[in-house]
Amino acid sequence: MYINKDLHTCLKVNLGNLKHNLEYYRGTISNKTRLLCMIKAEAYGLGMLKVAKELDKINVAFLGVAFTNEGKILRQNNISSPILVMNALRCFENIIKYKLTPVIFSLSQLENLDKYLKLNNITNLPVHIKINTGMNRLGIDEKQMNNLLSILCENRNIKVEGICSHLSASEDKEEDSFTINQIKSFEKISKKIEDKLKYKTIKHILNTSGIERFSSYQFDMVRLGLGLYGISNFSELKPVAKFIATISQIKTINKGDSVGYSRNFIAKKKMKIGIIPVGYADGYHRSLSNGKGTVYVCEKYVSTIGLVSMDMTIIDLTSVNNVKIGDEVELFGENHTINDMAKEMNTISYEVLTSVSSRVERKYS
Repeated sequence: MYINKDLHTCLKVNLGNLKHNLEYYRGTISNKTRLLCMIKAEAYGLGMLKVAKELDKINVAFLGVAFTNEGKILRQNNISSPILVMNALRCFENIIKYKLTPVIFSLSQLENLDKYLKLNNITNLPVHIKINTGMNRLGIDEKQMNNLLSILCENRNIKVEGICSHLSASEDKEEDSFTINQIKSFEKISKKIEDKLKYKTIKHILNTSGIERFSSYQFDMVRLGLGLYGISNFSELKPVAKFIATISQIKTINKGDSVGYSRNFIAKKKMKIGIIPVGYADGYHRSLSNGKGTVYVCEKYVSTIGLVSMDMTIIDLTSVNNVKIGDEVELFGENHTINDMAKEMNTISYEVLTSVSSRVERKYS
């Protein structure tokens, strides 16, 4: 991975705040409820290995990844926590080799895994069964339960360690009736599976906003994602990520002068502008051009001007006194939050956080 340390642009990651947020959520659930921490997609862009090593020390029940290769990388770097792979396709060899736990979301996937295990004389592989309760993404439908149970009950190669589902809109109060219906459906189907298997499993359906808003449905485990990284509309958390750049140059332009590509901005008055070494190649999106984006510098909020380019963005410093080359500009952080930027981009905080590119240096504290 190429990291340009000459950019004077970086993503600061506060691991102490990450641990604070984890303990906050631990305090909101029963001490009998297990905690799964999602670290897929490079821990939402913050650096999977660094975050995993911190969580490995804390003894969480599971680390959650999207794909088998993410779990493989964690094991190759001596991460010992149980790892749940949410989208394990046909990489069964690595599932076994690296002691990963796959989520089974379709009958065909289950049958392929069963064939592999029998061929290699492997028994009692722990898996989690994913039930579709209304998300209509990955998951086994209720109408397939009889087929699922028929396969599971005859099978000694697979051990159902857990049953899970995914909430579609747990953050949206207007969809609460739908969310409750999902939970009740999950409860009913899980009981049917456990009754047939004649043993208990680890049941989990709540995501971050589910933990915050539907805590009476914790079941046996909850999945903590975005909240771990300090982002929530319902809880007071500590920000974990701060995306910064430093001012490369300051100029004065006159009325009628143009700024940036396509002469997209024409000054209506004399202005002081600053150039910062961050652009859409770093994850500062082009949609933030021409005043749609806000940054925080010298205790003031200022706007972008002109088009965001690949490696540079221009900001209006006219109202900022005593600003100088090398001063820090907060793109998102404590003052201009990730949620603020998400609104400016007309997107969600997940996309903002995971869009910070790999060439941006991560600095940990």
